[in-house]
Amino acid sequence: MTTYIETFDQRGRSYNNAMAEFPNARDQELAELLKRLSPLAGETIVDAPAGGGYVADRLKTRGAEVVCIEPSSEFATPLEANHTTIISPIWDIPLPDQSVDKVASLAGLHHLSSAERRGFFNEAWRVLRPGGQIVVADVRTGSAAAAFLNGPVDRWTETGHRGVFFALGELRNHLVQAKFLNTFETEERVTWQCPDLPSLARFVHQLFGMVRLQPPDVMGLIVDHLEAYESLGGAYMPWSLAYASGTKPSDPSSA
Repeated sequence: MTTYIETFDQRGRSYNNAMAEFPNARDQELAELLKRLSPLAGETIVDAPAGGGYVADRLKTRGAEVVCIEPSSEFATPLEANHTTIISPIWDIPLPDQSVDKVASLAGLHHLSSAERRGFFNEAWRVLRPGGQIVVADVRTGSAAAAFLNGPVDRWTETGHRGVFFALGELRNHLVQAKFLNTFETEERVTWQCPDLPSLARFVHQLFGMVRLQPPDVMGLIVDHLEAYESLGGAYMPWSLAYASGTKPSDPSSA
């Protein structure tokens, strides 16, 4: 399995270019995360892995102080001008115990090994203050998104894509094992949106670094595999993620 750092040192720039060109394409999946996280002005929130700042930038508009933890220095290039940024594995976070209010993670955990995932959830527990909250989202095993990522994306990128996705309830189980309370998990169907199908194909091409194809070729893939379509107002691509949340006990010693 290609490591997270190897993957995004190679294609993090392309990913960031896609998000810069179409910053609102994934707004629905981000909205589901923010709905659960309920960020407040003045809170300190860890975004891990932070990538180029897609989640962090939106948290900042809510008045939060964002600490970006990103393993790939190449991927993190846009972060340092806007956020506190730490280049570090997310399974070994260099922050003090009980130093942040919330932890967020969007669609990055499927690049980690089992041990790295366990490390991340344990680190989230450690750095959160009592009563702090964690919200994570990622691709579920057996979904069309999973099949697309480990199928066409794997075939047409230079890095490959062999994501280790999450079975139903697995994210919640990680939270329970890390001693979080009030755990909850659900799968949400969302759409990615661009002005038209050629734009949507270009976005997907750049986001996943599908450099072995030209963007027009990607259009057929997203139509065939994900039922992307055009309608009044733009082009839409169905997607889905599992979202899970939990709370650190107010008295962690009792957990």
